[in-house]
Amino acid sequence: MMDHFDSKILDINSEVFGVTVDDLMDNAGAALADVVRDMYKGKKILIVCGNGNNGGDGLAAAYHLSGENVTVALLSPPDRIRSEASKLRLGMLIMPKQFSELKVDDYDVIVDCVLGTGIRGEVYDDVADYIFKVNTFVGAVISVDVPTGFGTSKSIVPDATVTFHDIKEG
Repeated sequence: MMDHFDSKILDINSEVFGVTVDDLMDNAGAALADVVRDMYKGKKILIVCGNGNNGGDGLAAAYHLSGENVTVALLSPPDRIRSEASKLRLGMLIMPKQFSELKVDDYDVIVDCVLGTGIRGEVYDDVADYIFKVNTFVGAVISVDVPTGFGTSKSIVPDATVTFHDIKEG
């Protein structure tokens, strides 16, 4: 099983062999979009993205799902996105909404792309609030790579998790 450091090593090795982080993110987004489209065609989908590459995977998936009934929400303001690859994907979309401004019950499916394998320590309050809202949501929840908060005292309990590369720890 893989953890954060294994994922980082795979990303570095991919770069060495000519597969960029942009390519990895586009491939992950396309694969995620295929799963969401296959499982939830015709449903109202909310993709919630964080500041890192996990959020970038969600932004890439949203791009691949253009034309579907998809809303993209950011957990934090767009200027807090850290990853250059994620910033590029954000620029390819019509400005996403802020998660705090939405009612999750307006959707059938939440795609959780907030935190991936890189979390250290406990989640911050805004993430804890997000986790609570998602865990009390009555629709379907798909987490990307790992459920947000996995390995902490507060984490999302999804209906399914879409992983990349390999099975992740947990």
